[in-house]
Amino acid sequence: MNSNAQFSQEIRARKSLEIDHRLAHGPVFTPTEIIYSASMRCPCGAGLAYPVGSGPHGYWTCSMVLLGDAGTRHASLSQVGLRRYFSEWDIAAETDPVACGSTTRAPNFQPDPQNGAGAQRLSATEA
Repeated sequence: MNSNAQFSQEIRARKSLEIDHRLAHGPVFTPTEIIYSASMRCPCGAGLAYPVGSGPHGYWTCSMVLLGDAGTRHASLSQVGLRRYFSEWDIAAETDPVACGSTTRAPNFQPDPQNGAGAQRLSATEA
């Protein structure tokens, strides 16, 4: 493995540990601290999201996990299995110009009721 790839993996691991620590010890993320995908959803139906400031080595995961409200939704999926690293998945964020205002936020956070229409959902085999 070349040094650039190793360095990238180390940064990604460090960012994952920061997020994991906050999820384990709190406080959980608030809706204003996470960015949602424009159309991709977790198998549980919630939108994929990532914490603001994740940088290029962050990952998408279930927004309900970040909000501390996953409950039993993910009993059959490991938290690690829900990670979609930015470098490996091309998922548009709600803030991306290509999103054209689409978001997978819960309806009470959407500025327009039409947002999120036609959202895609990851299949259980992709998760």
